[in-house]
Amino acid sequence: MARPSDREFALKRKISDLEQQISKLEDENKRLKKQLDKSEIKDLTDKKKPTKLINKPCPDCGKEVKITDLPHAVMELCSAGCGYRNVRSKK
Repeated sequence: MARPSDREFALKRKISDLEQQISKLEDENKRLKKQLDKSEIKDLTDKKKPTKLINKPCPDCGKEVKITDLPHAVMELCSAGCGYRNVRSKK
């Protein structure tokens, strides 16, 4: 076999360097996509459900009651934190 010329050797070396660079960039791309997915999930979970204050007094302490909508019911909590809560189904 003939010995490869310097030009052929340089081109083969450049091709192998470019292939390594591509694999590094693909790995970086995968890592960034995972990081983006995690941050999107975190953003979705950070949102709190809106609560409403109503003038209905708490039966235990007489303060206002907060109402929070749940997927299957409505939860009422004392705004003063006395421990009163009531969960009722949605109508």
